[in-house]
Amino acid sequence: MKRINALVLCFLLFAMMFTGCKKTGDDQQEPSATVSMYDLSKAMEAAAGFSGMNYRSNSDDAPEDAFSYISSMDYEKIAAFFVSYASNKENPNADELCVIAVKDVSDVGEAEASLRRHQEKRVSQYASYAPKQVPKAEGGIVFSEGQYAVLIISDDNATVRQAFLDFVR
Repeated sequence: MKRINALVLCFLLFAMMFTGCKKTGDDQQEPSATVSMYDLSKAMEAAAGFSGMNYRSNSDDAPEDAFSYISSMDYEKIAAFFVSYASNKENPNADELCVIAVKDVSDVGEAEASLRRHQEKRVSQYASYAPKQVPKAEGGIVFSEGQYAVLIISDDNATVRQAFLDFVR
């Protein structure tokens, strides 16, 4: 019986040597899992009562170009993002939603700061061609939750924020 137990133990130790070990380079970093940016955008748009919004995300053909519209962060730090915005030149509207998911949560502060700069840029743009939209753009909120940095410019920022939180939690 002792021989059988010893043999089984040796077999298990031998098997364990070949399981659970994956060699990866020190410089490799797996992207963080995120929620579906498309589904998140639809949930937030529904909470805001938006329809017909333009949508850009990391799923686009040239995501770095779309991302540069909202942030000057190094795109290598980004796990996913979307921006949903109103585009009606005849009747301008400041409505906009931006979410950036970073790969490393230590970069979320940088993402949040970049969205604040984007909001300031939008306020300046509206001041030049649609001054009635400036208060809405100024009243937008920027916050972070976990790996996400968020900008919300809508008529009901609190409701949209809650929709975001409900979706990612």
